[in-house]
Amino acid sequence: MSQRLGHVRCDGAGTITKIRTASGSVRFVGGGPSDISVRTVSGNVAVSVARGLEVDVDATSISGRLSSTMRSTERRGLAQDAVSISAKTVSAT
Repeated sequence: MSQRLGHVRCDGAGTITKIRTASGSVRFVGGGPSDISVRTVSGNVAVSVARGLEVDVDATSISGRLSSTMRSTERRGLAQDAVSISAKTVSAT
């Protein structure tokens, strides 16, 4: 993980990853099944995962835009090799 001027970039991590920042954008790149939690008060959150993994996303923003390039699916339970992403920001730019 590298940090510069309040921004956080994490290229790969363990199966459970938590990133918190008060001010600054977060960029996370994951390669395998994991549980990712990102929280920032003022900043953007970008999460990338390897193709082919099942993904469950819970994202909220109080003041800001939410978008995803991942295809949405309706499933009743995640596979064991899935990625769970929880991303929250109060003020995204």
